[in-house]
Amino acid sequence: MGARISSAVPGQTANFGTAFQHVPELAERFRYLYGTMWQEGVLDHPTKELARMRCARVNGCHN
Repeated sequence: MGARISSAVPGQTANFGTAFQHVPELAERFRYLYGTMWQEGVLDHPTKELARMRCARVNGCHN
């Protein structure tokens, strides 16, 4: 399956990071949210990692 959103970085393949560059403010807010999610909360890190891997598998992420 190919990328659903094009790269905003000329000459680079579309991926999560390059697609976010279409809206840099959104990228910054996502980094804050993601950092908070991994640093805080009631789940331990191994459980969060298992959930991340499961979501990746369900969504067909191979990297």
